This record gives sequence, structure tokens and C-alpha cells, in this order.
Amino acid sequence: MNERFGRDIARAVLPGRIEIKIPSRYKENSKRFVSLIQAMYLNETPEITRTRINHHIEQLALSSENPEGEIALEAIGNQSLADLFGLLSSSDEHVRLRAARCMLNLGNNTGLETLRRIALDRRSNYRLEASEVITSSAMTQTAVTIARELLNDNDFNIRLFGYEQLRKLDDVTVAGETVGNNFFLEQIVRSEQKTIYVTRSGQPRIVLFGAPIYCNRNIFVQSLDKEITINAPSNQEVISIIRAHPKREGVVAQMKSSFDLGDVIRTLCSEPLTEGQEGRGGLGVTYAEAIAFLKQMCDKGAINAEFRAGPLPKIGLNVKK
Repeated sequence: MNERFGRDIARAVLPGRIEIKIPSRYKENSKRFVSLIQAMYLNETPEITRTRINHHIEQLALSSENPEGEIALEAIGNQSLADLFGLLSSSDEHVRLRAARCMLNLGNNTGLETLRRIALDRRSNYRLEASEVITSSAMTQTAVTIARELLNDNDFNIRLFGYEQLRKLDDVTVAGETVGNNFFLEQIVRSEQKTIYVTRSGQPRIVLFGAPIYCNRNIFVQSLDKEITINAPSNQEVISIIRAHPKREGVVAQMKSSFDLGDVIRTLCSEPLTEGQEGRGGLGVTYAEAIAFLKQMCDKGAINAEFRAGPLPKIGLNVKK
């Protein structure tokens, strides 16, 4: 096993007991590594290995939905590469995908262009799968390049995946900041389509695809509870943002903002300054209030952008029998 995956991966700690360390390339996919171990053989000879490769190549080529052949070939290692290369020209796209993935997991980039074509093919059913392979297994710069290309796709789910991968890779394409110690505001310049994406589970984030996004001129929008008002008459060069005090009738706070939506969000949600504190501060609007107001602004045409909200958190129910 050490010969296949690297030094000190497996270590005998007791008679009949082996301690196995997950290699760095499988840190994000430990289940696959376990499957590889289970697919490995104790007895090997060149003749037996050749027979096994032939069998599993045929398995992969004829039954693309069955993962056994791909896992077994990856477990065998580089001796499978020449045969896998032949499957890159298969008429079955899923076979090409799995052969290229197997090669990339073996450290060979020959199938990378195949994966790239699948990832960028808007007619393919395997786009996300191919993108995941590239961003998890390819060299960082290659993964970044592909993920950036995905940011301009017509399918929002593909754009979102590209953003998530770039965020994971800590790429400069995603410019982020914390607003009010409350949530992240992230702006992506490279994406052409204007979209406001907000998360509703996990880490709170407002993501502006196609930044900078600007509010329209001559706007008047109020929140449903009338507490927040954004107003900019046609002759005004700034936006007035007013927040009524939620508990003290007649008490209001007013601030000015540019038409840049990022600036509007900061003005709305940054914490108000305390007495003697320097800086600009904000109106202290909560994340939940902010995303509801952003949706309303999009619905009313104050912003020429699509509004999208992430999935709600999954709630598990324990049923006692």
C-alpha cells in the first residue's frame, strides 16, 4: 500500500492490525480512498494484473453506471493508464468522464481536456461532475482557470459551483469583507450576469455576481414593515437610506449612500457608531432584514439583477417508536 499511495500511508501497529493514514489528495474524499483500499489485491503478478486491467477496462466501457471498474483501475495504479487513454475516445460521454477522472486521480493530466470539454458543454448532463473532478484533483491553477470560466455560464447552478470552488481555493476573483460582524459580503467582477445570491443556511453570505451592481435612479422602496426606506429622486446624486427605530415611535436614523449596491448594503448593515467612535458606521439592519429588503428591491425594479436564495437548513426529526 505504501508503494501505491506513498511512504508511511500504512503502518503495522500491532500483530494483525494496520493503521492507515488518508493521503492528502483524498482528504476531501475519504470514502473513495476506503473504496480503493477495499479494491486492492494482496497477490499480484504481471500476468494477473494484466488480466485484471483487461477485465475492469471492459467493465468500465460496457457498464458506465457501475463504479467498480473505475475504482479497481485506480487501485491498480499507473499500469492502467494506457488502457484508460483508449477510453477517452468512447462514444459514451460518461465513460469518457470516468476514464479521465481515473487518470487525473492517478496524477496524469492527459484526460484533463476531456473533463474540461464536458464541464463547459451546456448540453452535457455531467457538467457538475466533471467540474468537481477538475477542481478537486487538478493542479490549483488549472482548477482556478476552469472555475473562472464557469462564472459566465448561462446556468446559475454552474456559476454558483464555480464561485464556491474559487472561494474554497481562496482565489482573488472573490473579493470578500465582513459587514457588521454579522455576515460576509462577497463580490465577483468576472461574472457578466448580474445576480444577488444569499445563503439561508450555514455561513451567512450575500454574493454579488457581476459586481459592481448599481441601483437604478429615481427609486423609492420601503420594507414591508415600513421601517426601512430607500429614496433617490431623479435629480439626486446619492441615495437616502432611512431606518425608523423599531421600538421608539418617531425616532429615525438617516444616512447617505452611493448607488453602488455594495455601499448600500454596508450602509444598511454596519453597526451604528457609539458616542465618541470615529468612522462611518451604519444603520444596524440585521442579515435577515437585509436579504428580505434586497429581494424587494429586485422585485420592484430598483436593481436590475436576479435575486436567488440558497436552500433552507435541513431539519432532522427524531421519531421515537
